[in-house]
Amino acid sequence: MTDVTRPLEGIQVLELSHYIAGPYAAMILGDQGASVCKVEPLNGEPGRRAMPWADDGESIYYACYNRNKTQLAMDLGKTDNLARLQELIAASDVLITNYSIGVPEKLGFGWEQVRAANPRCSMVHISGFGSKGPLSRYVAFDGVVQAISGLADMTGHPECPPVINNVLVADHSTAVQAAFAAVLAIQKRDRTGTGSFVEVSMLRSLVALFGDLVPQVTGQHRDPHRNGNRSRLRFGNTYRTSDGWLLIAPIAPTMWCDLCRIIGHDEWARPEIAEQRIHIHDEQLRADAEAAINEWLTGRTTAAAEELLQAKGIACGGVRSIRQLLEANQEQDLGLLTKVAMTSGSEVRVVGPAFSWGDGVRPAVIGAVGADNPEPAGGRAGSSGNAEKER
Repeated sequence: MTDVTRPLEGIQVLELSHYIAGPYAAMILGDQGASVCKVEPLNGEPGRRAMPWADDGESIYYACYNRNKTQLAMDLGKTDNLARLQELIAASDVLITNYSIGVPEKLGFGWEQVRAANPRCSMVHISGFGSKGPLSRYVAFDGVVQAISGLADMTGHPECPPVINNVLVADHSTAVQAAFAAVLAIQKRDRTGTGSFVEVSMLRSLVALFGDLVPQVTGQHRDPHRNGNRSRLRFGNTYRTSDGWLLIAPIAPTMWCDLCRIIGHDEWARPEIAEQRIHIHDEQLRADAEAAINEWLTGRTTAAAEELLQAKGIACGGVRSIRQLLEANQEQDLGLLTKVAMTSGSEVRVVGPAFSWGDGVRPAVIGAVGADNPEPAGGRAGSSGNAEKER
């Protein structure tokens, strides 16, 4: 195994957060070599009690976002713990939190307090909707942000109600943005000598994914709408096979022409028709093409059709369940998973880092509440500590 130094080794991250966005952001940094110190209430942050649970009762949810962190437990409501918190800030390069607006100031780690304790430390504050305006006090869970952002209104089939995606896209995209913000703040500190305050909102992070949808409204006065599985911009849809579903998206003229020949419509394999179809200029042409694809797929399995189309360089993919994907991961070594040792010693497989540096898989563990406390926490174990509402 090649020994490669990870890029953030030597960086100290202080995390005061819970649930997903904050813990995941800190874990991303930890996966790349940073030392992450997590401070949570005496009875643990609420993510420790979130479903799903392993057979021994430990939270698999928590294990997904909190590997390889130093675990400290404190009641930050007690003034005698503020000195210890100040020491942690003084030793940190960046602090990450997703406590509600105003809560860090009450608990002793607002931006002015952080800057006074360590002018070189940056602070990344994750919130639902930012610190200004009437939405700033809203309780912000992933589904709420999906609903308010407009994403739910664009998801699903036209004749059906809006759909909230079960993949927590707001939380996870925010965490990635927050981790990136932390790295940039550290780089800026190295050039200027002083830390920065960075505000990362879930709403802005999610809307940042919308791309051309926004100028369609602001510049073209069009309202994006639910379109089912049809591609918004180019020809593409999911089609029924004999044993499942297949996405076919011939997004380039050459793909379109090759697809037409495969499904037996050579007369459509012309550049002028390809341009009309792949950019959806003619609804009737699209309907005719979709009917021809459905006819061609009759009696064909997903795997057989996918293999044939991919061999011709036509963009397509069988619709897999998560179980099917993970079975393929095991067979094809896709690098999707890593093992985490729970506090009980049992192991659970969770999603691994999105990229690696060629140095293999490092051991991953979950620490117990306060496992790394240097001395008994300032309060009775199991008390409510400084639990606050999310974000």
